[in-house]
Amino acid sequence: MSEPTPEAAAPEKQPEHPLGFLVALIGGPLLFVFTLWLASVTGRFFYVLAIAGALAFVVGAVQGLVFAGKSLVTRPVPSLAVLAVLGGVGFLTVRNAEAVRGYVSKLGEDPELGGRYEGDGFSIEYPQGWRQRDIDGFEVAGIRPSGTGNSKCLDNAGVMRSRKDDYTLDAYLQLQRDVFGKSEYWVVLEDKPATVGGLPGRELVVRNDTHVGHMYITVKDQRGYIVSTQSCLANNGEYEEQLLTVAQSFRF
Repeated sequence: MSEPTPEAAAPEKQPEHPLGFLVALIGGPLLFVFTLWLASVTGRFFYVLAIAGALAFVVGAVQGLVFAGKSLVTRPVPSLAVLAVLGGVGFLTVRNAEAVRGYVSKLGEDPELGGRYEGDGFSIEYPQGWRQRDIDGFEVAGIRPSGTGNSKCLDNAGVMRSRKDDYTLDAYLQLQRDVFGKSEYWVVLEDKPATVGGLPGRELVVRNDTHVGHMYITVKDQRGYIVSTQSCLANNGEYEEQLLTVAQSFRF
C-alpha cells in the first residue's frame, strides 16, 4: 500500500497593506473638495462627482476600520495612522457640513442668467456664467460668478421698476436723490446726465464701505426705472467695464 502523498504546502498569505483603501479614504474627500472648487468657478454643482467622492470615502473608511481592527496589535503604527485619518476627516466633515450644505443650497437657489433677459417691457443682457439672485425690489438681478475676483464681495447688476406709474422724470429723480441723501449706508459721489434705454435720464454714482454703485435712472410711460450696477471695491474696478456693458444693454 502506497504512502499518502503529502499535501502541497499552502501558498504564503500576502500581508495586508493599507495603501489600497487609503487611496479611497483620502482621494474621496479630495474629489469632493475639487467639486466645491469647480462649483465656485462654474456656478454649478456637479452632483455625480460629489457622490463619487462620498462613496469612495465610505468604502475606504469601512476597509480602514476592518484593517485597523484586525491589525491594531500586530501592526499598530499603520493601524493608528488609519484611525487618525478617519478621525481627522470625520472631524472636518462634521465641522463644515452646515457651511457646505448652505453653499450648495445657495447654488441651487441662483439659476443661470447668462444671455438676454426679457422683463416686463424691457430687456437686459448678462455675461455667460452669471447667476440670477432674488433681491427684494428688483425685477431682475444678476451676480458675477463667485469663482472670479473676490468671492466674498460680488459685483452685481439689475433693474428696478416703480410700482406707481404717475411719475415725471424730475419727480422720480428727486425721489431717488432724497432716498440716497438720507441713507446712512450710501454716499452720493456724482449726479450727472445719462441716456438710459434710449431715453434721457440721470446717473447717480454712490458708494458705501464695500461697493461703488451706478444708478441709471429714467421714466417711461410715467413709470420709473433704475438700472443698477454695484462694483466690489475689493476687486479694484476689475469688472467695471463688464458692468457698464450690462447697463448699456438695457432696452425698452
